[in-house]
Amino acid sequence: MPHHESRHYTHRRNTRTNLGSLKGKTTRTKLSRVIIGTYNELPTDILEKYSDVTLAVDIMYINEIPLVMTTSRAIHFGTAELIKNEKISTIMIALK
Repeated sequence: MPHHESRHYTHRRNTRTNLGSLKGKTTRTKLSRVIIGTYNELPTDILEKYSDVTLAVDIMYINEIPLVMTTSRAIHFGTAELIKNEKISTIMIALK
């Protein structure tokens, strides 16, 4: 029986080990819970450097639910606060 290159190629391709199956699979680890309402003290060097903060404020709607979104311009820190209405007094309470 003559030797064909196509058979040789097919045999090599089928007998190659799959490197991914040798290394194993990475499973997803369970994320830790986020604790809401905790307050962490800022380091003093950050407080001194960014004592004057400029906020960009906007109202965003997600599924018709209003949220006050803030982003500080210097340190690029963002927050989202749920509000019940769009009155100025409600927004000012959300910013405090």
